[in-house]
Amino acid sequence: MNNLPFVSILVATYNDENTINISIESIRVAIEFYCRKGGEAELIIINDGSTDKTKDILSHWQKTSGMPHLKIIHQNNLGVTAALHYGYQEANKQSEYIVRMDGDAFFLTPDWLYTMIRFALLDRSIGGVGVNIILPNGMSESQGIDYFSGVKKSETQLHQKNIHELSERMALEVDAFAGTCACIKREVWNIDLAYKLWTEDVDQMLTIRLHNYKNFVLPHLLLFHNTYGYGREKRGVELELYSGLTRFSFLRASISFLLKAILGEYRFIKVTDFLKRKVHLSPNKANIRETMQHKNNQYFYSKWGFNNIHIDLEYIKERYKNTELCWRWDESRKLHSQEILKKYSKVLEQEGFM
Repeated sequence: MNNLPFVSILVATYNDENTINISIESIRVAIEFYCRKGGEAELIIINDGSTDKTKDILSHWQKTSGMPHLKIIHQNNLGVTAALHYGYQEANKQSEYIVRMDGDAFFLTPDWLYTMIRFALLDRSIGGVGVNIILPNGMSESQGIDYFSGVKKSETQLHQKNIHELSERMALEVDAFAGTCACIKREVWNIDLAYKLWTEDVDQMLTIRLHNYKNFVLPHLLLFHNTYGYGREKRGVELELYSGLTRFSFLRASISFLLKAILGEYRFIKVTDFLKRKVHLSPNKANIRETMQHKNNQYFYSKWGFNNIHIDLEYIKERYKNTELCWRWDESRKLHSQEILKKYSKVLEQEGFM
């Protein structure tokens, strides 16, 4: 494909010493592939105050990679939204697309960047492109989020499905998708700094639709995601507690499972919080996590008028009428999307993928 646009890839990383190498390598080979196709891309890595060996690993890449457009930024631990915002400000002004990717995720094929951009260029209305996120157990974590389908989110988010079943679909239109890896048209890039951690990606993808652009996911692009990556200390009290008691992940998971089964989720959090303070592993972060998530949920609801639990479809239709947020109730918008999917099928047929 000729005339490929300049792309800026932003990686926000925090304590990803176990995964950042393979993440960067998967990006490096993708950039090489993209350049061979006639494009150009830069990689900007924002180290969000890591306390492990992430900084040393990044310094090694800076010295030895030979990548012409590699920029590494170190900042205090301000959260993923601030890191991505800073990276965006440092991005080349020529870039037409911004790709955000976590430092604990990676692809095994070199064509993923080219494939995402190729799809994004099919139609001017495409604002965001996501991928199929695969968990360490080989199951699909997420292939998009459908808030307004009329059924519960858990029934439409396609969680925990077999990857072979899901990857048969070459493209899928969704309301939003996770930001573990997302390609976003620069003119609609927006990240709300009110979110310090979590939820900012869903907000970002919904904002794309609010500006009358479409979101799609490409299920055949498999992104492998280490779910204990970014912000490990901020992700759940049992991880930090049992990492101090034992290094055996199976035993740690078994203890966690048994405690949850006996105590229930709420009591489990209270007990592990109590134990963590007693053994003096670290300052209490369970309440911080709960408070942060609660504030995020409150802010999200005040901003959008709905959340995972409270969705009034009639209210949504009235408030967001004439925007892509209501695409599923607009026959012309649905028809436009079908034309895009047909166009993509033809592209794949020409390249021998179908």
